[in-house]
Amino acid sequence: AFHVNNLFVALLGGLVLAKRAGPLSVLAVAVFWFHPMQVEAIANITARTDLYVAVLGTLAVFATGPLGAALTLLALGCKETALVIPLIAFLGAPRTRAAWLPHLLALVGWALVRTLLVTSWDVDPADAGLPTLLSVATAPAVVGAYILRIALPLWPTVARLPPMPSLALGLAGWAAVLVFARWLWSQAPAVRRDLGMLLLPLVPISGLLASPVRYAEGFLAWPLVGAALLITRVPTRWHRPVGGVVIGLAVLSALRVPDWASPQTIWEAAVEAHPDDPRARLGLARLVAPENPARALSLVEGSLEREPDRRKRNEAHALAARLRHEAGDNTAALDHLVHAADPTDPEATWALVAQCVLGSDVLTPQVVEPSCAEALTRTPTDGDLWNAAGVVAARATDWQLARSRFAEAVRLSPDQPSFRANLDRVVDVENGQQ
Repeated sequence: AFHVNNLFVALLGGLVLAKRAGPLSVLAVAVFWFHPMQVEAIANITARTDLYVAVLGTLAVFATGPLGAALTLLALGCKETALVIPLIAFLGAPRTRAAWLPHLLALVGWALVRTLLVTSWDVDPADAGLPTLLSVATAPAVVGAYILRIALPLWPTVARLPPMPSLALGLAGWAAVLVFARWLWSQAPAVRRDLGMLLLPLVPISGLLASPVRYAEGFLAWPLVGAALLITRVPTRWHRPVGGVVIGLAVLSALRVPDWASPQTIWEAAVEAHPDDPRARLGLARLVAPENPARALSLVEGSLEREPDRRKRNEAHALAARLRHEAGDNTAALDHLVHAADPTDPEATWALVAQCVLGSDVLTPQVVEPSCAEALTRTPTDGDLWNAAGVVAARATDWQLARSRFAEAVRLSPDQPSFRANLDRVVDVENGQQ
C-alpha cells in the first residue's frame, strides 16, 4: 500500500508539473517520472515525504495569499526542506509581495511553534543537528555533488555517506556561489524561480543550516521539478537530443528497479557498489543475520571503525555483540558491548542489559555499574537483570544496594533458586558485619 501511495504521489507530481510546464509539458513530465533518481523516492517507503514536499512545495511556489500560506505549512509538515519556499517564490516575483510574503509569514509561524516544542522537549544539544564550521564551508560542494547526480545519473545506489569535501574545495564552492548568485539575478524571474527550485531544496541537507545528512536519492524529488521546468526552456533545435536523453534516463531507471525488489536486494546492491561503506554493510548485516550470522558478523566487524557517526558505530557494535553472544563467544561480545552500552544512547537498551548480565562477574564493577543502573530504569521488570545488577553491587561491596537488587530479582522471579541464594548470602554478610 505504501508503494502504491508513493507511485500515486509521483504521478500527481507529474500532473502538477504538466500544468506549469507550458507547451513542452510532456518532456518535463517525462524527465520527472523517468529520471533514475526517482526510483528510490518511489520504491523507498521512508522517501514518501520527499515526494509530498515536491508536490506541495511546487504548488505553494505558484500559489499566493492564504492558499499559498496553507500549502507552505502543509509542505513544512512533510519535511523541513520546504523552508526554502518563500525564497523560491521571491526569486520568481521579488516585487510582488503577495507572491512571497504569505509563504514567509507561514514559515515564521512554523518556526516559532517548532522552537517552542523543541525547547519544551529539552533536546540534547548533541542531538539538535546543528551545523559545524566544516559543514558550512563545504555546503556548496555538497549541493554541487547532488546536481551532478541529476546531470549524470550513472550507477545509482541506495543511501550512503559520500566523502566530505575538503575545506579548500568548500571555499572554492562559496566563491562559485557568489559568481552564480550575481548571474542568477540577471536572469528572467521565471528562470530564477526554476533554478531556485532546482538548487534551494538541497540547501537544508547540505550542512549549511543543519548537520549534514547521508546522501539519499529521494532528496532529489523536488529539485527534479526545477530541472524538468528548466529543460522546457532549451532552444527548439535541442528538443530531439533532449528526447533521446529522456529515453536513456528511462532505460537507466528500468535497470535500477530490480535493486529495489526487496530490502535485501537494496543492500546487496549497495555493498556491491560501495563495499567499504559501513552503513551499507550494517544494513545488509541486519537482514542476513537470522539466516547467515557468520556473514553478518563479517560484514559488521569489517567496517566498524569506518563509521563516523558515534550512534551508528555503537549500533554496529551492538549487532556484533549479539551475534558473538549467540555464537557462544561472550568474551568477544563483551569487547563490543564496551562500545555499544552507552547510557546516554536511548537506542542502546539491549546493549546495556547485555553488558550488565554478561559482564556482571567478568568486568570490573566500575565499568559495568553505569550500564546496570541505566538498564534497570529502562527494563525494570527483568529478574535476570536485577540479579546481575545485584552481583555487580556485591562485587563492589555495596551490600545494601546488592540486597535491594537481589530482593527485587526474587520478587520478579520467585521460582529462581539462585536469586534467593544470592539474597541469602548478602543478608548473611550484612549480619556478620553487624
